[in-house]
Amino acid sequence: MNIRVWFGVDVNYDQETLFNKSLDSLLTLYAKALTQYFHLEMINNVSELITVTKTKELDIGRRMFLDWLENAGLIEIKETITYTSVSRDNNIINEIEYEYYLLEDEMVYEPNEIRALLIRVVMGLFPRVKKIAEYEFSSFLVKMVFSTFEPSVAFATRNTWMPKVDSQYDVVYDDKEITRPIRPCA
Repeated sequence: MNIRVWFGVDVNYDQETLFNKSLDSLLTLYAKALTQYFHLEMINNVSELITVTKTKELDIGRRMFLDWLENAGLIEIKETITYTSVSRDNNIINEIEYEYYLLEDEMVYEPNEIRALLIRVVMGLFPRVKKIAEYEFSSFLVKMVFSTFEPSVAFATRNTWMPKVDSQYDVVYDDKEITRPIRPCA
């Protein structure tokens, strides 16, 4: 079974890219860590994990972690694994692999103390993956927006984040800087 389906997201993607291989490896280990942390075996998906774990007698730390996983963590995981094409940033692949090795090591030597690392992966690494994926998508949008302008109008720009088009002035801008036409729009 595809690990992303295990987490409840059925998305088509190229499983051979380095980013997707790294993320899938981390997600597979994450799923294994969850089942190990809650002392479960033969779980088919994350929904089953939550359902079965709710019926178990848990200490307060595991109960709180389960609540966090169900109400916040799983949402973040599902949002992140829909991004399937992060191609330009090798640093994020290195970060994914680093988190993989930390998690793997923690599972061997401190299996009962793995909760903090599980939270760190979701709340630390996954938002960075999303930002990079959104940045790459916004860069694509900027190229699309600029390619639709008339060739007689030249624009000066640097990297922008989530561009907006102001139709009154025909200016693309973001919260950090305004991208101005080199010559006024006619």
